[in-house]
Amino acid sequence: RVIGPNCMGIYNPSCGVTFANLPKKAGPVALVSQTGSGAARIITYGDKRGVYFGKVVSYGNAVDLDSTDFIELLSEDPEIKFIGCYIEGVKDVPRFNRVLKKCVEKKPVVMVKTGATEASREVAASHTGALGGSEEIWQAFFRQNGIIRVYTLEEIVEQMVALQYLLPPKC
Repeated sequence: RVIGPNCMGIYNPSCGVTFANLPKKAGPVALVSQTGSGAARIITYGDKRGVYFGKVVSYGNAVDLDSTDFIELLSEDPEIKFIGCYIEGVKDVPRFNRVLKKCVEKKPVVMVKTGATEASREVAASHTGALGGSEEIWQAFFRQNGIIRVYTLEEIVEQMVALQYLLPPKC
């Protein structure tokens, strides 16, 4: 199986696996990110806010493994309490939907979905070639699946701060 291409790979500070000079402290948060530089930004900002990532994958163009595979794996991981996602596009929408529905029953998911507006579709397409889908469809998707939607990389971290100190949201 292959992660990538056009990605940073995996980050697991407990095992000493990192794709950059990132914090070494691990925590109960996971991140699934289509962008590598964005993942590094989220990890670094999280460290400043007291949010520690135990497992992160930057998967880029996803020629083999994609976000759905990683979310499914992390949903079963007892060390992970919360999952953050930065998604540009999805290959198999029905499977993505099924996996997220099951995941949200176990742990909160916070997600940025780029490519839902005209401007962000152009950015996503130029970055990884991902197709975005319409804003209305994604709004319904988040609502139906109980996913916490955010719009920036920093908001992923801010939601994780809230989740660490508040009771889990009722979906």
